[in-house]
Amino acid sequence: GALLEDAEADALAYLDYPAEHRRRIRTNNVQERMNREIKRRSRVVQVFPSPESMLRLVGAVCAEQDEDWSSRRYISPESMLRLAEPAGPEPVESEASRRRGLMIVETAMELAGTGRRAA
Repeated sequence: GALLEDAEADALAYLDYPAEHRRRIRTNNVQERMNREIKRRSRVVQVFPSPESMLRLVGAVCAEQDEDWSSRRYISPESMLRLAEPAGPEPVESEASRRRGLMIVETAMELAGTGRRAA
């Protein structure tokens, strides 16, 4: 129980971002996608002539992913600028999301206390 209580702020940190960003940052799908792309491209090469060549490949994949991530396709520059604006009253949607997140954490804590696993 204490571990989940300590992790609550970190687990719900994505709720501090604008609603349109949350879908992209609440999971580690971006990292998993990058790992799959590095794996896919390294299979094509099969044998790297040097560690530096492998590092260049990984760097190129990271640069491409950064371009995709920072383009309008995922998160627009306008929405990024809103992150720097002073915080106003919290939107209703954010409060609803926060309550839903707290409910998930509480359920996980209850299950951890009983030793049961969620279905």
